[in-house]
Amino acid sequence: MNIEFPFFPESPATKLDGLWNFKWLGDTIPDTVDAIEYDEKGAVPGVFDLSPLHVNEKGVAAYQTEFSVAESGSYEFYCGGAGLAVRFYIDGLLVAESLSAYSPFSSIVSLEEGKHTIVAIVDSRFESQKSSLFHTWADFWGYGGIYRSVTLRKLPKNGRIERVAVFTKSIETGTVELEISTTDLADGTYSFDIEFDGPTAGAGTNPATYSLEIINGKTTLELQVPSFKVWSLESPNLHLVRVWFNNQSIVTRFGIRTITTDKQKILLNGKSVFLKGVNKHEAHPELGPVQNTQLLLDDLIWAKKLGCNFIRCVHYTHDPRMFDFCDELGLLVWEESLGWGNPTSDFLDEKVLEEAVEATKQMVWRDINHPSIIMWAFINEGDSAADESIPFYTTLVNTIRGMDASRLVTYACNRTENDKCFDLVDVISINRYPGWCGPFANGVHYLDFVKKDIPYLEKLFAEKFTDKPLIMSETGTCGIFGKHDYGRAQWTEEFQCDFLEAIVTPILNSSRFTGIAIWQFFDSKSYVNQGQIRCKPFGTNLAGLLDEYRRPKQSFYLIQKLYGGK
Repeated sequence: MNIEFPFFPESPATKLDGLWNFKWLGDTIPDTVDAIEYDEKGAVPGVFDLSPLHVNEKGVAAYQTEFSVAESGSYEFYCGGAGLAVRFYIDGLLVAESLSAYSPFSSIVSLEEGKHTIVAIVDSRFESQKSSLFHTWADFWGYGGIYRSVTLRKLPKNGRIERVAVFTKSIETGTVELEISTTDLADGTYSFDIEFDGPTAGAGTNPATYSLEIINGKTTLELQVPSFKVWSLESPNLHLVRVWFNNQSIVTRFGIRTITTDKQKILLNGKSVFLKGVNKHEAHPELGPVQNTQLLLDDLIWAKKLGCNFIRCVHYTHDPRMFDFCDELGLLVWEESLGWGNPTSDFLDEKVLEEAVEATKQMVWRDINHPSIIMWAFINEGDSAADESIPFYTTLVNTIRGMDASRLVTYACNRTENDKCFDLVDVISINRYPGWCGPFANGVHYLDFVKKDIPYLEKLFAEKFTDKPLIMSETGTCGIFGKHDYGRAQWTEEFQCDFLEAIVTPILNSSRFTGIAIWQFFDSKSYVNQGQIRCKPFGTNLAGLLDEYRRPKQSFYLIQKLYGGK
């Protein structure tokens, strides 16, 4: 279905995408946005540091365009994601800002009928933008630009439905709980019409009427979905629900399924599932994080051909259309909010915690109805061995569970032996690169480290956290596409195959592990001409099973064979 959910039939969003006026400002942040003289064009969605005019540049840029509204009133201004820091102005007034790259954000603006001007000031510099969630050492490129669509939606008067979240209560009876969130409604009893699976998302034929009590902008009720079908990997069945209020309605899509744990197992619809997956960035040499429909679909087709049933989306909130496609194709997903290698100092900074909580809330709020998403996560490879991490991680876990108790919570840890936060989560997830990222010893073959690591981890987690599932959330090594060596030296495709076979095979055969996500799906842009420049040839993380243009390496066919045998 060619509709982005949630959908508001009576007041659909208008996209402001297209060619905007553009000005490269370098290291200057303007005092006012009214006097900028534009001399280029910029694409929205788009990123300026892949443009031939500004490739790999870090700095400040301005985008500007005009739009018109046919009616005065309140509008929702929404940006699906930008980075690294962005401020939007309408008619010279600041209306919205974000310091969390990739995260969606919105605001309510009052507009008069007629023409208006919108300006975006985008800052991709690490040293000047204020968010500490994204640091210079993060192993992925911090693109500058507006990654996803910018939209306006006319809002109804006298209260409205903000969102309908759908939670599965029973896969045997098709019972779901609807959590209806409202805005600008005083506490009281109101009439709502509800219908499941109308002929189209925009047309209802036989809604039922319910009197529901709104308390603090929220109400819930349980209903049985008529002629329901359960969502599963083999049969990814989806349903629609439409809710009317105040001559307006909202349509959302959902799946009926459960995700739970039973000691060391992950259960989908009550049955044990082993996660065979990859780690996926939003990256392309020409598009960066801008994900068109063909690219999104083709990537998931490659994942299915590989034998995956699981994708870990790293290290930020991804395009919601990807989850739409995973819903339809039958793939399981881990989604995490922004964070990479955050140190102890971040955990002592209240502003960093506020930004992390806000990014996590935006992720869960937006994507809560995707049945493909089975795990929420945050802060990849933070210093979870520090005492200071405990209250920080506790706050994020409680934030997630306060919004959604129906999914599993985890985070990817590289402090395995010394971690202090594993008891907070449902699933233990560890990142390991033995012999590649360490440990090292002169005269010792790297495969000797690899072959010892899984038995060591099995023993370690046979003695601790025995009531929790264990997954390898990252492991892998780099291989350059087309580079071969009979001696199987490092950075060749042969070397990559040897490493992956040595570590993936015992995980697939392990009774302790219940999943793996290989680092990574395809090569992606990393830090360029900065820091330890020798460690990232071509400014690229080369650990992909596919190269950056999605050409399969030898390792792709190896994993295809190994996953196919599990």
